[in-house]
Amino acid sequence: MKNSSKEEPKYWIYIPEIPRQDRQELILLLKRDNLKKTKSHYIMGRWENIYISLPYVPQVRKILRIAGKMANNISKQQIIVPHKELGHSHDEFWFNIAKPGHSTAWHNHKEGAVLSGVYYIDVPEQGGNIKFRRNTKNHQEELVIPSITGQMILFSSVLDHAVEKNEGNRDRISLSFNFFTIPLKSSMKHDDYSKAKYYG
Repeated sequence: MKNSSKEEPKYWIYIPEIPRQDRQELILLLKRDNLKKTKSHYIMGRWENIYISLPYVPQVRKILRIAGKMANNISKQQIIVPHKELGHSHDEFWFNIAKPGHSTAWHNHKEGAVLSGVYYIDVPEQGGNIKFRRNTKNHQEELVIPSITGQMILFSSVLDHAVEKNEGNRDRISLSFNFFTIPLKSSMKHDDYSKAKYYG
């Protein structure tokens, strides 16, 4: 595990023990046209968030379970990724599929979330790195972290981040998620993701 210093934006990097076969199965599942999917918004030439419930992508359970253990150690409080199997109204995890030439604009995550995370299912060479930034008293700090297949990054949900253009020869596929404290607030809304959350 690697974590940022006090002077840098808060992030934590892990290489969790997720079998390569699980990632390959997820890639195949995501290519299926008949898989039940919902999408949040269309921006910069692509659908930004793709939601698929756990019964259709069971490999995600292991990823979220491992991420949960790490997140609870970081936050020192009980937090979870809400999803429908827990009785929540919607899933707080989603897939991003960035084709060659696609990127993700600067944004942050849902209000009320404690931590957010990304797990890289498949990243081609030159697939585009994740960038974090924050404003200080004197200037704006920016940090670039390589996006690597099999790597997980947890970070503060209010931290601005973006993803560079995919210059590779295949899709960059990742799983993202938000952690909330227990008990969950009843005011949580599913429509917090909109074009208004993205900015330059």
